Amino acid sequence: MIQQLRLSRVVTITSQWQLPKNYVAHRLAGTQTKQLCHLVRILAAVFEPQSWGVSSQRFTIVSSRKIEVVDYDTDWPHSFESEKLALEKTLYDTVVKIEHIGSTSIPNLAAKPIIDILIEIDKVERLDVKADRFCSLGYEVKGENGIPGRRYYQKGGNNRTHHIHAFQSGSFGLLRHRAFKEYLQAHPLIAREYASIKKQAALSCNKDTERYISMKNDFIVKHEKLALDWYGS
Repeated sequence: MIQQLRLSRVVTITSQWQLPKNYVAHRLAGTQTKQLCHLVRILAAVFEPQSWGVSSQRFTIVSSRKIEVVDYDTDWPHSFESEKLALEKTLYDTVVKIEHIGSTSIPNLAAKPIIDILIEIDKVERLDVKADRFCSLGYEVKGENGIPGRRYYQKGGNNRTHHIHAFQSGSFGLLRHRAFKEYLQAHPLIAREYASIKKQAALSCNKDTERYISMKNDFIVKHEKLALDWYGS
């Protein structure tokens, strides 16, 4: 029998498994127990509908999380370093490299106040048996979450504080994140344009994550290609 799980968002599921049409899950905020870790793993499968044999088009996700873009905070690098130390202690036998990426890693760039972390690992599947280690640090385990070859983790629930993007050594995912970061660092006028787009998107999206992403998409598609060309030159 399906139970109601206390999770941070509403997930409406319709499937051939005859799941209820309205399966409401509210995350138990701030709780870090073995039971919650198991629930997080279940949700990782939910957000990878292929593993359930269910079409992703049948999912509707409604977020109550506020989308806010703020001016650069000089504490962000320190927040990253603190989290890096915790991850290194927990994953000491696993990772190749841990890096600060995303907008909070770019000096003077406005951003959502969420620390994005890039983990390089020799075999990404090694992380799949270490879910409890991420749970012990307060992370939700999200699986690939739409990007093949990635392992993705979130921390903070509705008050999101950290994202982890883990990729195998030599993967395009590592290259893409590193190139975009260094490109924005080297081109402050382009970074300023990106900040303006993000602020406008945050004000206009009405807490709709998909709309926020779509409003940034043209800029990202254009400049990610330019970043890869610049990074490889």
